[in-house]
Amino acid sequence: MQEGTQAYDQLADATARFRDISRPSDLVLDRSIQVALEKFQEANPAVEKQLDSFRSAMLSATSASRDLVEQQFKFAAEFSEAMSTLARLPNIDLEAIWQNNVAGARELAARGWFLCHDWSPAYYYGRCFALIRTGKWEECEQLLEDHYEEILPELRGELSREFPHRQRFLETAFQHHEEGSYISAIPLFLIQSDGIGKEIFGSSPVSKSNKGSLEKWLSQRIHGRGLKYLEGFLRLIHIRLPITANTDELGAFLNPLNRHAVLHGSDLTYATKRSSLKAVAWLQYVASFAFLKDAHVASASSAPTAK
Repeated sequence: MQEGTQAYDQLADATARFRDISRPSDLVLDRSIQVALEKFQEANPAVEKQLDSFRSAMLSATSASRDLVEQQFKFAAEFSEAMSTLARLPNIDLEAIWQNNVAGARELAARGWFLCHDWSPAYYYGRCFALIRTGKWEECEQLLEDHYEEILPELRGELSREFPHRQRFLETAFQHHEEGSYISAIPLFLIQSDGIGKEIFGSSPVSKSNKGSLEKWLSQRIHGRGLKYLEGFLRLIHIRLPITANTDELGAFLNPLNRHAVLHGSDLTYATKRSSLKAVAWLQYVASFAFLKDAHVASASSAPTAK
């Protein structure tokens, strides 16, 4: 029963991620890709309806075993049919979508923003990139502000569960943010980012002297793990970013939130809601590498280095 429920949850999550595929207007796609996405979005509600039916059957304590099995077979057959429909759609250029998303992620990182893979819709990369390319940066910033405010409770709980020994510090930081005390919240977020980074990587992710070891750490852990479509996002950690740059490099960035300038007292303008949310975005990005901490380490000869 538990395995079946877990399977449903995984399937529901996959379906939700399909639903989050960008609307055609969010990405510059050719017409064949637009048609393919539209056809899948038409078929997707039928899949979700069956998922709901399946979940009801799985979770009902009073359902007879025979009814449960019949429902599972019915679901499997109908889901298979729906997926066959999807398979007959014209090929979607996932590579083009991925490249567009990576370009968007780099643009956002250069402005101090990092989307959350667990809680942020995949199409936000394309949407934000389109806004940036058309000069609508303030609109993009506001979109990200609103988004992070919306997912803040989920992030708060997830970080406390992932790092229970830091819960007191994390809760204090989030409480200060909620109260609008950004002078206190932002340094706390940045300090916890440093500590979590050291736990995961074994060294500070913001130190320029650690750049080489950080690249090696990442290359050894992502090699051969089927993380092609995440690699472009993961490798942002070891490029020069506004939050990790030296203070004499900040002229290259737009309104940067910089860890060194905040924690060493040279930035007296950082205490804003937007900067606090950027600090949260950086915190969750660093913490997102935890799943690789205990991953199998490839040998130095087999693991490719960053390009």
